[in-house]
Amino acid sequence: GVGPFSLFLDDAPFAVLQSPPFDFNGEVEEGAHSLVISDANNCSDTLMFDIEVDETLAVDLGPDEFIKLGDETTVEANIGNSIIDSIVWRIDTIVDCDNCTSLTLSPIHTVKVFAQVISESGCVGEAFKTIYVERLPGVYVPNVFSPDGDGLNDVLEVYVTDQVAQIDFFALFDRWGNEFVQYDDVIPTGEPLVNWDGRFRNKLLASQVLVYTLQVTYKDGTVEQYSGDITIMR
Repeated sequence: GVGPFSLFLDDAPFAVLQSPPFDFNGEVEEGAHSLVISDANNCSDTLMFDIEVDETLAVDLGPDEFIKLGDETTVEANIGNSIIDSIVWRIDTIVDCDNCTSLTLSPIHTVKVFAQVISESGCVGEAFKTIYVERLPGVYVPNVFSPDGDGLNDVLEVYVTDQVAQIDFFALFDRWGNEFVQYDDVIPTGEPLVNWDGRFRNKLLASQVLVYTLQVTYKDGTVEQYSGDITIMR
């Protein structure tokens, strides 16, 4: 066309420009609009366009959660009726899960999950959720057993839960420091750690109180030591 150019927004005079390009920084109300461009020779062109209001994209990951060490949990990004264009997850670092709408996790320590969601219309929403990991005592040592052959509680059995990664050592002594049982670097299998019938050098020990010491390493890297008394009843 031939300048100058007259612009009409919704049939109202809008601007007069000498030459393109045409830049506009301002506000146009929501809804359907027409833009008419007319040159000095009364040649014109019309552009129809719509203005849509970007609504805030609400992202919900659910409430903060408490789980036991070793348990799994699933975090899901809920954005209502919006259509997801992309999702970025972060747990300390970016999670390698392209556009996953949910994550299944088994954290070994308390973590904060972050999700940034971009909708199909370009809206951006973010949300955080904290998953608290509880480490419960993972060791059970009975305080008495009776190796008397009656079929009841004849064997000393020590158990650990699935929160334990390794039994570093277990030892059993009398009050003078004589050692009767020693286990080192045992990986839990679900079976009892100790399965001792009260014999030492093929002889049953007399009724007495023994002392144990036990060290375990949990799956979160924590090392704990336990000690106590075990009574042999004959």
